[in-house]
Amino acid sequence: MAYDALRRMPLLISAVRLARESARVVKRRIRYHQIVRESRTSTLTLVRSHRTVAERKPVIVIMTVRNEIIRIRASLTFYRSLGINEFYIVDNGSTDGTKAFLEQQSDVTLYETSQSYKRACYGILWTNWLMHKHAKGRWVLFVDADELFHFDTSIHATIFDLINDLEGSKQTYFFAPLIDLYGFSDLAIATVVDISDLYAVIEAAWYDTQTYKSGGILPNGYRALLGGPRTRLSMNGPLSNLTKYPLIQHQSDRYFTASSHEFAPQRREAHQFAGCLLHLKLGNRTSLQHSDPSIEKEHYRNGAERKSIALSKNSDDLLYPSSSKFNFNYIIKNTLEIITNPQD
Repeated sequence: MAYDALRRMPLLISAVRLARESARVVKRRIRYHQIVRESRTSTLTLVRSHRTVAERKPVIVIMTVRNEIIRIRASLTFYRSLGINEFYIVDNGSTDGTKAFLEQQSDVTLYETSQSYKRACYGILWTNWLMHKHAKGRWVLFVDADELFHFDTSIHATIFDLINDLEGSKQTYFFAPLIDLYGFSDLAIATVVDISDLYAVIEAAWYDTQTYKSGGILPNGYRALLGGPRTRLSMNGPLSNLTKYPLIQHQSDRYFTASSHEFAPQRREAHQFAGCLLHLKLGNRTSLQHSDPSIEKEHYRNGAERKSIALSKNSDDLLYPSSSKFNFNYIIKNTLEIITNPQD
């Protein structure tokens, strides 16, 4: 009898795994339909519309901001340098002049809301509403104000070439995991005038070369990217999930379900191209910018990761044996190696 039980054990284990996976699938479907329903009924107040554009380009930028006056000018400068001429931005109760600044930008359509960011599924209900209102027949670049979208310009000269290449290869979304930069000057970011100013700040930044790890296989065939300096700062916390899909093609049934970390339905595609998001969260004012309880409690896990970041008092706290000065070509190469070759 004991022998028969041992023989059946693999079948029992397989049955348990299948049941757990089925439960996860059902849970995701329920969440997806809930997000679709709530996204469609979201309410945002229009503050101002952008001017009529001379050319309707194939990609728009969507973002949600709150007290981003340090980074918003640099962010718009960067995306304008890519050729983007339409921005759809939700201001969620800024008190530092962000809203007033955005009201003066002729290429920004500005919405506002005082609703809870957390109750709006961390802002994705608003993002989905904007995407389905403004991006039909186009692509959406969904980013935060501290995220700079990068792709291999030796393959795609411009973002529009990238989109043409994606469409030509039947790739409807673009994997660009987060790479955290640190040790840069937030004051220099705040005073960016043109794109050369921004690149000067980035080139003086640091990044980790050995703390990133590969995770599970994604529907596009790549591996998830995990870890980095925020995992170091959180000490015993979980590995930071750096998987992001910031650039996706609009489809009528497509909705973000976990920021730009996840969307549904996410169909399996054989991807040829990937990039990264340079993350400007960890500047020399890191502690100050992550110390407002009213903002931190609105973030995932009640801002647990953000609170651990706030313990970092200055840029030197972030330096690590594997820290290296910024080198974009190496970052792209290293990231691709990790997401295509899993580390044991």
